[in-house]
Amino acid sequence: MASLPAGVPFPQWVRERVLELSAQGLKSPAIADELAPLGPKERAVRDIIAAERDEQRRTAKPHTNGHAPMLLPHEARDLYLYQSGDVAATNKQKAAFIEATTGKVVSSSLVSKEIVHRLNFTYKKINNHSNKRVESDRVDWFANGPWPAVGRAGCRGVPTEAMVDLDEKTVKYGDLLRQMGHAQRGDRCARAAPPPRSEKAYNLILAIDVNVGVLCYVMFRGSVNKDVFYLFLALYVLPAIANTGPRFIMCDNLSSHFGDEIRDLVSSHGHIMRPRAIHSPDHGPVEWCFSHATTFSHEHDAYLIEHPKEFGRVYAAGLDTLTAAYVRRYFAAAHYPVAGEPYKPYMGQVS
Repeated sequence: MASLPAGVPFPQWVRERVLELSAQGLKSPAIADELAPLGPKERAVRDIIAAERDEQRRTAKPHTNGHAPMLLPHEARDLYLYQSGDVAATNKQKAAFIEATTGKVVSSSLVSKEIVHRLNFTYKKINNHSNKRVESDRVDWFANGPWPAVGRAGCRGVPTEAMVDLDEKTVKYGDLLRQMGHAQRGDRCARAAPPPRSEKAYNLILAIDVNVGVLCYVMFRGSVNKDVFYLFLALYVLPAIANTGPRFIMCDNLSSHFGDEIRDLVSSHGHIMRPRAIHSPDHGPVEWCFSHATTFSHEHDAYLIEHPKEFGRVYAAGLDTLTAAYVRRYFAAAHYPVAGEPYKPYMGQVS
């Protein structure tokens, strides 16, 4: 039976007592019994222990395999740069590099551990992007204005509040089902569900801005061509931004987006339209909105399995949850300055 604390705030006392008993090896049910009736229930005990465990994970984990780093931080950095410069280098070659530059002999099996331990790196899945990117165009997009004297047109000097981003996407049933799951070690993770291609895909065109979030969107079964895009602008986008001043409409460089009739339509309403750099979806906030709706659909995976023909409605419901706050966050993530959000300017990258 626990006694009331003296001179200590009760929540603090509960937390400290739970962690103390947990350190002694007691399980959550035993801790709850020990602190009854003053202490928390078993579920609250588990939450306190889990929160403490997560807090400790923010610091580097101890070297459980008994191997302490041999390299100094700057030596590990040199090794990492060498590895990045010669991706075909073997661990033996890396060990030889370490010995030649530092005089230290490191086993080839410990080379990657030296990088992980000293630089606090983790081994992650590699996300590939198109090798057709033109980095100078990507930099120009943020460095140049809409009418540059030299180089490619960009968005510099355009207030983010005046921007409209739009793009199209093919929405497939299989993409909206959960892709990950849990299973016992050694067992396959499987379930019974309709075939991923059992339903015909939809095409979606979406327009967003930071002022209202989603300006408009259409979902339909059929192809997206220049005529469809023209109608989307004329019937949905331009009326939605009427009387809001000159707007800067941006999208990818698909040829159907930039016919003469489309340019004339946009300019006749006092707006300008510019293409982002090729193969640069990370500079399009609308791509984050597509992912937002996909994540929403994953959360309704069970419903989609039972009602596969409703996948279009579920994805549309995900789009409807896109508030202006979400869209501002996605513009900021794509390197555009947004009031109230951290600014991450795009400075180019080494290819």
